[in-house]
Amino acid sequence: MAAAVTLLACIYTFVIGKQFAASLFAARPELSKLQLAVRLAPGNADYRHRLGRYFAFVAGDPQSAIENFRAAVALNPHDAHYWFDLAGAYQVTGDTPGQRTALDSALQAEPTAPDVAWEAANFFIVDGDIDRALRELHVGKGVIERDIEGKYPDLKTELVLYCGGGFRSALAADNLQKMGYTNVISMDGGFRDWREKGFSLEK
Repeated sequence: MAAAVTLLACIYTFVIGKQFAASLFAARPELSKLQLAVRLAPGNADYRHRLGRYFAFVAGDPQSAIENFRAAVALNPHDAHYWFDLAGAYQVTGDTPGQRTALDSALQAEPTAPDVAWEAANFFIVDGDIDRALRELHVGKGVIERDIEGKYPDLKTELVLYCGGGFRSALAADNLQKMGYTNVISMDGGFRDWREKGFSLEK
C-alpha cells in the first residue's frame, strides 16, 4: 500500500512539475522556449496561440502561424482571439475563404465582443459585403466613444488611432471628431501596413 501511494505521489509530482516548467517556458518570447512549452503541454491552447503569434509577428512565417493557430482553435474553439489571429494569418497568405471562416467562428465564439466585431466589419468592407459590415459595426461601435471622455477630457489632446487595416480607426476618428475632438489622426493603412513597410515596433 505504501508503495502505491509513493508511486502516485511521484506521478503527481512529475505531472505538476511538467506543467509548471511549461508555464515558465511559455512566458519567454523566444522560439525555442515556446516550442518547448508546447512539447511539455501539447493540450494547452494558449501555448499554441503564443507560438502562432511568434511566427506571425516575429518570425514572419504565416504558414507556421496558421498551423499553430489552427491547433489552438482545435483545443479551444471558444476564444475569439485565437480565431481572430488565425483570420489575420489567412489574410497575409491571401486565403480569403479561410479568413472569412475564421472570422465567422470568432463571431460565434464572442458575438458581442467589440474588437472582434470591428475586425470582422473591416474584412467585410474590403470583401464588398457592406450589409454584413454594417451589422458588425453596430456591435463594435461605441467602446471608444464611451471611454474616451474619461481618459482624455481635453478635446485638444492629440490622438493617433490605428487598427489592423485602417478602416476601423478611420471610422472611430470620424466619431471622435463629431464629439468635438480637434486633434485626431487615423493611421493610414493600419498596423499591417506599418509592419510591412518595416517600421519599428515596440511591445
